[in-house]
Amino acid sequence: MSVFTSFNKLFGKSPFIPLIEHMESVKRSVGFVPELLDSFISDNKETIVSSIKNISEKEHEADIIKNHLRDNLPSSPFNGSINQDILNILHSQDSIADCAEDLAHLIEIKPMGVIDEMKKPLKDFYEKVMETVEMIHNIVIKLDSLSKATFSGPLAKKLLKDINELCEQEHIADVAQIKAAKILFANEDKISATEIFIWSKILNKLGDIANNAEKTGNLIRLLLILK
Repeated sequence: MSVFTSFNKLFGKSPFIPLIEHMESVKRSVGFVPELLDSFISDNKETIVSSIKNISEKEHEADIIKNHLRDNLPSSPFNGSINQDILNILHSQDSIADCAEDLAHLIEIKPMGVIDEMKKPLKDFYEKVMETVEMIHNIVIKLDSLSKATFSGPLAKKLLKDINELCEQEHIADVAQIKAAKILFANEDKISATEIFIWSKILNKLGDIANNAEKTGNLIRLLLILK
């Protein structure tokens, strides 16, 4: 009997169910990033404002779930390592929503246009980032079923494959980020120094969404390898 099976029998609820609920909320928050960036590209100020509001509200909802999960993990020596695994994954996937909110606030700080040269690379970049979010969401929502399968068998093998594909997608997003940054600095004569600074942070925060998706996947990898 695995430690997770024992945990479920003792406490009557999989520890992964609230973790999955949190991931769903994270996805809802990050789900407004394409709308935000499309509005940024087209200079649709009204939709920019509504997208920022939606991202922030959904990120707050994720925080509520996060805090509830933290406050309600069973406390005993038996649960110590399980709880730490859950908290590590929770912190990593919460960072995905945090980066989306940071990105939104960067766009909010200083209204600025998007030069034509940056429109396509920015869109290409965020589309690749959003794919990592979709991939980690599809991995996390299988954690409860995976724990019931004692982190072994066909589902575990499938998730390891999915995590490897997630890591490859994060690399693809990195390449798109570098391409966008090169185009940005190749056109720095058209953009003020302040805007270059903000643009750099925007690209980094967008990249951090993919980085944290990959980190979450690698923490789940450890569960598959060590449990």
